[in-house]
Amino acid sequence: MFLNYFILSLLFSAFFVTADKSYPRENDDDDSKLGIDILTTRKLSNGYIRGRQLFTPGGVEGFVFLSIPIAENPIGDLRFKRPIPRKPWDKIYDATEYKVSCFWNSTITTVFTSTYNMSEDCIHLNIFTNKYCLIKGNCAVVLYIHGGEFGFGSPLQLNQSFLVDNFNNVTRDIVFVAAGFRAAAFGILNLNWKLNLSSDMNPALHDIVHALEWIQKEIHVFGGNKDRVTVMGHSGGAVIADYLSVSPYAQKLFNQVVIMSRSGGNLVPDRNQRASRRMANKVGCTNMGLEDGEWEDQGIVEGILQCLRNKSALELSAQQPLGEQDGMFFNGPALDYGDYALLPSIYQVLDKQRRKIPVLTGTVSKEWLDSRDTVITAFDVDQNKLRYWCTRSIKVRGYNTSESTVLLCMNEYNTTSKSIFLWDDVSMYAPQLEMTNSFAAQSDKVYLYQFEYDGIGDAYFAGDGLPQPHKEEYPGHSHELIYLIGQHLGNFTAKDHQIKFLYSQIFVDFIKNGSPKTKTRKWDKFNSKDKNFFVIDFPDPTLESPGMKDDYHKEAYEFWHKTVPKYAGIQYIPLSEKDAPIIINGIKGLEDPELQKLATTLIPEVNSPYMTNTNWELMFWIALALAILMTIALCCTCVIARRKRETYETL
Repeated sequence: MFLNYFILSLLFSAFFVTADKSYPRENDDDDSKLGIDILTTRKLSNGYIRGRQLFTPGGVEGFVFLSIPIAENPIGDLRFKRPIPRKPWDKIYDATEYKVSCFWNSTITTVFTSTYNMSEDCIHLNIFTNKYCLIKGNCAVVLYIHGGEFGFGSPLQLNQSFLVDNFNNVTRDIVFVAAGFRAAAFGILNLNWKLNLSSDMNPALHDIVHALEWIQKEIHVFGGNKDRVTVMGHSGGAVIADYLSVSPYAQKLFNQVVIMSRSGGNLVPDRNQRASRRMANKVGCTNMGLEDGEWEDQGIVEGILQCLRNKSALELSAQQPLGEQDGMFFNGPALDYGDYALLPSIYQVLDKQRRKIPVLTGTVSKEWLDSRDTVITAFDVDQNKLRYWCTRSIKVRGYNTSESTVLLCMNEYNTTSKSIFLWDDVSMYAPQLEMTNSFAAQSDKVYLYQFEYDGIGDAYFAGDGLPQPHKEEYPGHSHELIYLIGQHLGNFTAKDHQIKFLYSQIFVDFIKNGSPKTKTRKWDKFNSKDKNFFVIDFPDPTLESPGMKDDYHKEAYEFWHKTVPKYAGIQYIPLSEKDAPIIINGIKGLEDPELQKLATTLIPEVNSPYMTNTNWELMFWIALALAILMTIALCCTCVIARRKRETYETL
């Protein structure tokens, strides 16, 4: 086996190096004579820019154009408004390095804001391309939206060499674009959605739509084809990608979508309103309470808005973590209205109006594991914690948390092997399958996957001063991104480099062809009856993924989509932020007094027809142990009997 693995490693290395350094294309000799300046200096509608040639450690050549400004600096009267196109510049713009991140200052990420130089002039695009695309053109394009759901994150987190390796080597030829967009108060301020203020709703979402419009006009300069555009997002970025795919306006600007580990969120018109008002109060622009009637006065609120525009960006940004400590988060776009509305109705309505486009979507097999605190030992479930998570989960799903419904949930998840995945089931897996079913009802090119490779180890780096995940926690939320975009990059082995090549190829095939299926990768389209999905794993020695399976998270889906509604009644669709629990990535951020009380209160044992306290997992292991003991006892009896018979026969 070791010899086979060694030979396979050599073959992969030889193929990778050959693919990276050779250009088996027509007129290649003529192309190689072009000077680097011609390739790195490009002319946009605004003026000339200069990027740089980049060679990765593996020898792959790419051309990068970083921090290209596509909108005017949103300061002064432009703060809190939709972006407007950048004015022309005279000199050649230096696009050789990352420049700035948009302002954000969140407590729910392990990334430190001090890592980046922050500025409001951050509505930028970062473009990764190669020689073939620059010369020949017509290359497929992907716009990547980072996670954080407008609360945190930056395209500056993406590893440049990884992007060139994965998307720009000569067997792939993709123009990769990463968008910089405003976050938190700068991107999703909402003082009163009912008033006709001088601000716009969801300016950050407009930043991304503006990027798509820019791609339609300018991407040919970098060898991209405006008619072959894929939007790809992860986590909060996946939510945004999904919102773009249901937006009556935005969905016209791209041709297919990749949605990776889509987390939750509610589309309501007053989303972020309480966080916005709290911030205005704390920086001295008003002394009104969050629910005071004066918030309905056009003149008063417009004055508050102008006051906020006169505050420094640093002063506003400093309030984000303080607000999060009070349970008030800037967390995603709101339902909007008017001439420039991108999300003009609730999600359940927009969801039925998608275009028929190819979709690649999926999750990892251990997303959050937030409900792991229900596990006392390998066999014992903490009933108090289980009640808390069941109550929270039922509320998030929009059902009444009656005693019978909570106990129904507790009975379903009363084993350690299930309770540890309770929050993943309700926040990720059941919604993932519901969304995939909706996609499949409107498109015949939907592909579902689950990433299950658990040998990541030190290839993932959690961050300075942070504990590394335990082996049993792989693959968790975002762990797979190390192989695709180099985020949280740790120490790569030879096998990790091979996985990087194989995993990224799946997305490359979809971006270029509208399908991840190839001659050697048998990947069937999703159908709602079988709930079929592709298992992504890399077992030794061949690293060949197991392939198709049926019944994606069937038990979770059946319970939350069918059983709970049967007992809990009508599902409530929130129409206001007050009515909807605030769902944040991970355990933080649920502002709900009832749940806060449950989290710290001991719950007595309850007898109910909906609840049995039998731990079937424990019973199984006890039964197995008894069977083993009985087998040993039987063997001993047989040995003793045989010895007695031998003694008798001797006599």
